[in-house]
Amino acid sequence: MGLVQISDINGILLTAFYEVQNQLSSIANVQTEILKKVVSLETDVKHILSSSAQSCVNLKSTIPEHPVANIVELTTLENWVSDLATSENHDAMVRYLSIIGQGIVKESVYLILAKLFKNRFADSINFTGKNGKVEFQKSVLLAVVKEAVQLQAASASSATGSSGNSSSSIPLRIPSEKSIESAIKDWFRSAKGRKD
Repeated sequence: MGLVQISDINGILLTAFYEVQNQLSSIANVQTEILKKVVSLETDVKHILSSSAQSCVNLKSTIPEHPVANIVELTTLENWVSDLATSENHDAMVRYLSIIGQGIVKESVYLILAKLFKNRFADSINFTGKNGKVEFQKSVLLAVVKEAVQLQAASASSATGSSGNSSSSIPLRIPSEKSIESAIKDWFRSAKGRKD
């Protein structure tokens, strides 16, 4: 009777072994399919980024003169952005500038404003227009800069997932308008010390 029990146990173990082997084979097949899809997605993302970069290069050639060096160029750029016939210019400018950002509010704002303004002209601008300077807070470019910084942050956040990027466990947040405005004020305030 002891021999029958051992053979029964061997049969059970052999059956369990084959079931585990089949499950492992199924898991391996699923992993292979997942890997194929990841590779396909990576290829798609590279293609999208490449075409996005190319469209930004094409867009740059349609945007009026920038960085602007005087009030006439600023007015031309503002008129182009706020063209009532189409909102495409506004949206295109936001997308173009959002690629310039770095994910950190102050750095993104500084890089974007440097694309928009020559320092010599930026010295004649401030946020409120005090002391006879050009007022930025009423410019259509204020909304464009805010949207570009927020879009850049949202893109960075979605690219790294809601749990943050690979170098940090701190989740990325969309910057507040107040933090963007603060960085804008600082950038114009320090224009005199920068060179073009």
